[in-house]
Amino acid sequence: GGRHRSISVARALTDHLLECGQNARLVCRDLARVNEQ
Repeated sequence: GGRHRSISVARALTDHLLECGQNARLVCRDLARVNEQ
């Protein structure tokens, strides 16, 4: 059962990283908008 657990953990990590990446992209976009003003 260890292999299944590592797969689910890796998938959860991937989802977490994707969410962090999207949030970072939104923050960068907001910062760019502020800098333009």
